[in-house]
Amino acid sequence: MNITNPKHPKSLQKFLTPDEVEQILNNTKIETPAGYRNRTILELLWATGMRISELSGLNFGDLNLEHNEIRVFGKGSKERIILVTDRAKNFLERYIESARALIPKGFPVPDKSEDSPVFINNTGYRLQTRTVRNVINEVVEKINLPKHVTPHMFRHSFATHLIENGADLRVVQELLGHASISNTQIYTHVSTQHLKDVYNETHPRA
Repeated sequence: MNITNPKHPKSLQKFLTPDEVEQILNNTKIETPAGYRNRTILELLWATGMRISELSGLNFGDLNLEHNEIRVFGKGSKERIILVTDRAKNFLERYIESARALIPKGFPVPDKSEDSPVFINNTGYRLQTRTVRNVINEVVEKINLPKHVTPHMFRHSFATHLIENGADLRVVQELLGHASISNTQIYTHVSTQHLKDVYNETHPRA
């Protein structure tokens, strides 16, 4: 007789509140070209829910900012279109126009051809994901946020807040690039937990 082990329920993803996200964004220094790039990156992660690897892989040919769209290549090189808020787009446009050319120190600045990387480091090469992780760690440590914040938490937060505000699950699935709706359904559990927390905090008989 074959016995199937019970499936373990997926653990609830940790996410940031909108206030916590704004706190991180507002404490990311933008006085230097690299600082402005870092703020732009965090604005994009928050606005789009893209993976950090997708952001690192962005080329100029992927941008369609006139229509607030960016093309990304997710797992398995699967292509999808994600949407960008006006606020994140404005940061990105200013970064491209001004800050990007000032980031490399004594190294050539890559052009803006279709295959050129959008985000570069101080040697002019494509920005690596570990740099973004370091930026987040520095800001979180400075503001004493009592959470271990990763770039992926911005993705979780993006999806959670969309669903909390009534977004259709299929739309969120498409924006995240999930192959299966079951991968997206975890965020409904997170949203339900949020409802329970609010209920318990506010209902007089809870």
